[in-house]
Amino acid sequence: MKFTDAQQKVIDTREHNILVSAAAGSGKTAVLVERIIQRILDRSNPVDIDRMLIVTFTSAAAAEMRERIAKAIADRLVEEPENEHLQRQSALIHHAQITTIHGFCLFLIRNHFDRLDIDPGFRVADETEMQLLSADVMDALLEEEYAGKNQAFLQVVESLSTGKNDAALRENILSLHRFAMSYPWPKKWLMDHEKEYEVESIEDLQQSPILQYALEYAQKVLADCEKLMQKAVILCTEADGPYMYLDSFQGSLDGLQKAVKAQNWVELDGSLAGVGFDRLSSKKDDSVSPEKKEMAKAFRDQVKNNVQKLQEDFFSIGPEGTMEMTRKLLPVIKELNRLTLAYSDRLAEAKKERNIIDFSDMEHMALQILYEGEELSEVAKDYRTFFQEVMCDEYQDSNLVQESILAAVAGEKNRFMVGDVKQSIYRFRLARPELFMEKFRDYAAGDEKSMRIDLDQNFRSRKDVLTAVNVLFDKLMAPDLGGIDYDDAASLKYGGLYETPDQEIQDKPGTYAAEILLLETDQDAEDSADEQEAFLIAQKMHELVAEGFLVVDKETGKKRPVRYGDMVILMRSMSGKDEIYKKVLEESSIPAIVTTKTGYFSALEISLLREVLQVLDNPLDDIPLFGVLHSLFGGFTDGEIATMRVDAKGESLYESVKRTALQEDALGQKARDFEAWLEKYRDYAVYEPISRLLERIIADHHYLEYVTAMPSGMQRRANVLMLMKKATDFEKTSFKGLYHFVRYLDRLDKYEVDYGEASMLDEGANAVRIMTIHKSKGLEFPICFVSAMSHKFNLMDANARIQTDMDLGIATDFVDPVLRTKRRTLQKKIMAAKSAADTRAEELRVLYVALTRAKEKLYMTGYTDDAEKLMGMLAAYKEESVGVLPYLFRSSAKSYLEWVLAAYDSPIRLTIVRPAEEMSREEKQREFILEDFQDFLKKTATVAPSEKMVQHLSERFRFVYPYEALGSLYAKTTVSELKMAHLAEVLEESDTVEAADIFDSEQVKEYLPSFLKGEEKVTGSMRGSATHRFLELLDFLGDLSKEGLAAQRDAFVQEGTLSQEYADILPMQKLLTFVESGAAGRMRKAAAAGLLHREQPFVLGIPASRLGEQYPAEETVLVQGIIDVYFEEEGELVLLDYKTDAVASGQELIDRYALQMDYYQEALERLTGKKVKERILYSVRLGEEVRL
Repeated sequence: MKFTDAQQKVIDTREHNILVSAAAGSGKTAVLVERIIQRILDRSNPVDIDRMLIVTFTSAAAAEMRERIAKAIADRLVEEPENEHLQRQSALIHHAQITTIHGFCLFLIRNHFDRLDIDPGFRVADETEMQLLSADVMDALLEEEYAGKNQAFLQVVESLSTGKNDAALRENILSLHRFAMSYPWPKKWLMDHEKEYEVESIEDLQQSPILQYALEYAQKVLADCEKLMQKAVILCTEADGPYMYLDSFQGSLDGLQKAVKAQNWVELDGSLAGVGFDRLSSKKDDSVSPEKKEMAKAFRDQVKNNVQKLQEDFFSIGPEGTMEMTRKLLPVIKELNRLTLAYSDRLAEAKKERNIIDFSDMEHMALQILYEGEELSEVAKDYRTFFQEVMCDEYQDSNLVQESILAAVAGEKNRFMVGDVKQSIYRFRLARPELFMEKFRDYAAGDEKSMRIDLDQNFRSRKDVLTAVNVLFDKLMAPDLGGIDYDDAASLKYGGLYETPDQEIQDKPGTYAAEILLLETDQDAEDSADEQEAFLIAQKMHELVAEGFLVVDKETGKKRPVRYGDMVILMRSMSGKDEIYKKVLEESSIPAIVTTKTGYFSALEISLLREVLQVLDNPLDDIPLFGVLHSLFGGFTDGEIATMRVDAKGESLYESVKRTALQEDALGQKARDFEAWLEKYRDYAVYEPISRLLERIIADHHYLEYVTAMPSGMQRRANVLMLMKKATDFEKTSFKGLYHFVRYLDRLDKYEVDYGEASMLDEGANAVRIMTIHKSKGLEFPICFVSAMSHKFNLMDANARIQTDMDLGIATDFVDPVLRTKRRTLQKKIMAAKSAADTRAEELRVLYVALTRAKEKLYMTGYTDDAEKLMGMLAAYKEESVGVLPYLFRSSAKSYLEWVLAAYDSPIRLTIVRPAEEMSREEKQREFILEDFQDFLKKTATVAPSEKMVQHLSERFRFVYPYEALGSLYAKTTVSELKMAHLAEVLEESDTVEAADIFDSEQVKEYLPSFLKGEEKVTGSMRGSATHRFLELLDFLGDLSKEGLAAQRDAFVQEGTLSQEYADILPMQKLLTFVESGAAGRMRKAAAAGLLHREQPFVLGIPASRLGEQYPAEETVLVQGIIDVYFEEEGELVLLDYKTDAVASGQELIDRYALQMDYYQEALERLTGKKVKERILYSVRLGEEVRL
C-alpha cells in the first residue's frame, strides 16, 4: 500500500507526542495499524507489542486491530521464520494491551487490587442490575430523609418535584451523580462549583464561569444584531430606501455598538438597557421601495426580538437582584450536593456488599491506583517507564477521567492520539471534544515534544460528495458552533480514488453531483408527510436501479449497475419513522432492512411472556391477568371473561376467576383448570431458577412452535430465545427470584435499555439499510440518503430541572419557602442557553458524519408545506452572507433542513418535488411491481412450460374463495376508526348533511425557517392535542386557580412531560372554566378518594356482524381505544370525554360521538364489572357539559 507524505509522517515520527487530525475517509485506521507494525518490526529499535498501550473506542475495533497486527507478524514470519523477535511478538500479541479504556482499567484493577478496598473475586455488574440496585439505594436514602424532616431537604424536594411525586427529584440526583462521576475527582467538582454561589460582591459574581460565559454568549448575539442593524441603516440611505426610519434605526445601532464593547457583566447590563427601538414613522412616500421597506423592518424586528429576549432572560433583575438570588440558592445547591454524595456513598457500600463494580467504578478505581491525591503514584511511574507508546483512537470522544488515566501512564513524549473533532458525536456519553481542540491548537506549531499532523485527503468518496460537504460546512461550521474553524486545513481533499471515470459518465456531467430533494407535501393526501418523503426516496431508488446507475464494486474495483444493497437511508432518530420507511419501500417492491435497538419489549411474543411472569408474581394485577386469560395460556374468550365479571362488585379479576371456579358448569371447570395451572407454575417459581421456570412454561405450551407459526415466525422465535438467554444472564446478578426478574424487565423497558429485536440480518442481502446516523459511524455506502432532515432538534436537555455543565457547574430553580413560588434563576437560564448551543454544535457534527458516509452519490431529503415561501425567506440570508453564516441563524436553526438550504450552493443540485397529480402513490407502486414482474418474464422467457404445471395452475386459478366477505374485515380496529366510518355513512346516506358539518377543517400550516418566522399558525388539532395532554397530566388535588394552572403547566414543561409548543397554545381561560365546572369538582372529589382514572386503554371483542350484515356473527373483531376519564361515585361509574371540536351546540357533539361513547361504556362495564350511570362529553370550546 502506497501512503501519502502526511500518512508516512504519521507512521515514521518518533519521540513526540503526536495528535493526528484525521478527516473522514482519510485511512487513519490503516495508518494507525501500520505505525504499530513498523514500531514492532523496526530493525534498529524494535518495540515489543506488550510494551505498547493501544486504546480503541469499542471492543470490536480492538479485536480487529489485534487481528490485523497478528496477521502482519505472521506474514513477516513466513519470510523470516528464524527471527526470534517476531516469534516473541507472535506469542505476546495475545497478552498485549490492545483494548478499550475499560479493558485497561480492569487490567489495572486485577493486577493492583491490593491498593483498593475490594475483594479480588469481584464481578462487573449488568447495566440493569445497577439500575435496580440504584433504585433500592435511592428508596432507602429518601425514606430516611423524609423521616428526618430536614427543611433544606424539603426545599430541594419543592424545587425538583412535580407536586405529584418525587420521581423528578430521584432522576435529578442520579443525573448529577452521573455527571460528577465523569470528572476525575467528583467530590471536588461538586464542592468547587458550590463555592461559586458563595459570593461576597458583584465582582465575585461576574468573575464566575457562568456569567463569563453569559457575557461571551450575549456579545456573539449582539454582534450579529449589530450587523443586521447596519444592513437596515444602509437600506435607509439608498435612493429608494425607507429614509423615514433612519433616525430610529441609527439610534438602535448606536446603542448596540456600545453594548458590544461592554467589558463585563455589569457594564453590559447597563448598556443593554440603553438599546432602544423607537416607534417607526408612519410617513408614506411612493418613491420608497416597498421591498426595501419590508426588508429593513424585518431586519429591525429580528434585532429587537433578540435584544428583548436577552434582556428578559439574562438582565431582568439586575446585578443586585442576581446577587440576592445567588445567595438564596446556596443552601439549595449545598443540600443537593449533600444528597448526591450520600447517594454515592450508599451505592458504593451496596456494591461492596455484593462484590460488584460498574464501568464508572473501573475508571475511578484505576485513578485510585495511578494517583495519590492529585500526584502520580509509584505504580503510574512504573507504567510510564514500561509503556514505550500510549496510543488512543477516536480521541475526540474521550472524557476527563479517561484523559487522566492515559496521561498518568504516558511518558513525556510517547503519546499518540488520533481522531476528528468534526466527528465527535457522543455528548450524551459526556465526551469532551474540547480535549482534542486544546491539543489541536497547542500542537499546531510543533516543537521538540509535540506536533500535529493533518490527514485531510479522503480516499472514500467521489469529488462531487466532498465538494458538497465542503460547500455546506464552510458556511455552517466555526469555532463558535461545531468546535473548529472549517478552513482549508479542516476541509476534505480528494484522494483520487475515482480518477478514470467511464465514458458515459464523462458524457453526462453532474451525474454524481450531490442533490437536495425538497418535497412540498400534499396536505390533502391520506399519507403522512413522513410517508410521502419515504415514497419520494423509493421513487428515486427505483429510478437509479432501473436506469442502471453505475457504482464501483468493492470487491472487484470495477463499475457495475447499482443494487438496492448499495443504498442506505440515514436518520438522526428512528422514533417510529423506521417502520414507516420500511413499509413504504416494501410496498414499492424495494427490499429493506431496519437496523435498530428498539422494539423488543413491544413484540407480541415477548409482551405475552412478560404478562405470564407478572401474573405468576402477582395474580391480583388485572391488566396482565386479562392478557393471560385471553391468550393460549388461559384460553378464555371475551364473552367468558365478561361473564365472570358480571357480578364482580368491585372485586379484582383474579377474585372473579376464583368465584367462577365455585360454579358447577363448563366455565367453572375452565376457571378451576386455570387456578390449578397458576398454582402449579407459582410453586415452580418458588424453588426453580428463572431460566428453568421460563424453559418449562415455553416447553409445556409448545410456545416456540406457536410463535414460529405466526407471521415473521423466525424473528419471533429468535426473540423468545433471547429472553431465555436474558433470564440466564439475570441469574448471574446479585438479584434472585421471580419478583426481581419482573422488576428487571420493567426497568429495561422503562429506561429503554431495549435489546432490539434479535438480529436476523443477512449482511450480504440485496436490501436497503435503514439506520441511525450514530449507527452508521465508521461505515460507508455507495449511495446515501440522509433523510427526515425536516425534523426538529431535540432540545429537551435545556429544559431539565437541574442544569449541569462540566465548566459552568450546577444550576436549578429557586423555590421561595414562604411564598411557595418557583422562579427560574439566571444561572439556570444561562446554562440552559449553553445546553441548547452545545446540542446544536453536536447536531452539526452529527450532520457531518452523515454526509461523509457517502462514497459515490449523496442525497439529502426533507419536506415543507410551502417550498416557494421557504426558499424565498432563505434567499435573503444566502445573498447577504459572505463566508460563515451568522451565529444568530446557525444557533437558532431548528433542523438540518434549515441549515442545508441556507448553506447550499453550486454544484449541489436542489430539486423541489411537488405532489404528482397524474398518478397516485398506489398506482406508482403497482407500476414498480409490474416493472419487476416484466423483468422476471424477460429472464424466464426461454424456459419451456410444463403441461402438468399449467394444469395445476389452471385448477388453482379457478378456485373461488368461500370467505371473500371477510377480506375487508379487520382483525383489530379502533373506536376512532369506527366513529369516522359511522360519520362517513351518515354523509353518504344524507341529502342535506355536508362534509363540512361533521368533519373539522383547518387551514394548511405554512412552514417558515425559525430565524425569520413569527408566531406559528396554530391549528385546531394542535390545540386539541395540547389540551388533552394537559388534562391528562393535571393534578386535580393541586392548586386549580388561574395561577395554579399556570404553575402546573410550567412544571410539566420543566419536567419534560409537556412540550413548550403545547404549553404556548393551551387555552388557559377555557381550562379555568373547566376546572370550575361541576364535572371537574366531582373529578377532584374522586381523585381525593383514589377513584379517578385517566387515559385507560382497553381492548373489546365484539361480533363482526355489528360492523355490517355481510360479516358472520361467529367472527370476533377486537376494538381498541383509550378512555379519557372515568371515576367512581357510590359504587357506579361516570364516563367523561374531553372534546375540543369547533361546534355550535352540544347536539353536534352527541351526533358525532354517541357511537364512540357506546363502545367506551361497554368496554368499561366489561373491564370493571360496574355499571356506568352517567356519560358526559365536556366541550372545551363551549365550556359545557353535554350528557348523553
